[in-house]
Amino acid sequence: MQYGFALIPDRLRLIAGTKIEHNGYTGGEYQPQVRAVWTPRKQHAFWASISRALRVPSRGESDVVLQTIVPNVGPGGLPVLLEIYGSNDLHAERLHAYEAGYRYQTNSFAFDLSTYYNAYSNRQGSSWITAT
Repeated sequence: MQYGFALIPDRLRLIAGTKIEHNGYTGGEYQPQVRAVWTPRKQHAFWASISRALRVPSRGESDVVLQTIVPNVGPGGLPVLLEIYGSNDLHAERLHAYEAGYRYQTNSFAFDLSTYYNAYSNRQGSSWITAT
């Protein structure tokens, strides 16, 4: 769901919304976003936004079980047993995204300049690989 409204008509707009969902791995999750757009003149626009996004673990990450023998890679050419197991203790990876920008636009020309910063948390690693 998303809503937008003018704080100052034809000059300052605010757009906000969120996505709310429930999944079997991490439970209830929300992904809000808010964006402000300021147009001091018709050809100029400045914007800034903040949002939160998620990556929910896949079924493969929790349910995978793989055992295989890799020949001739161990000491003296011995085979190695490679085991890969999923985990039931996974959390959603989170991203907090920040953006700011400027646009100059005429009927025949447009120029955009923007900057981004992304902060991640709960990133999943690959510590589930063991060799014996």
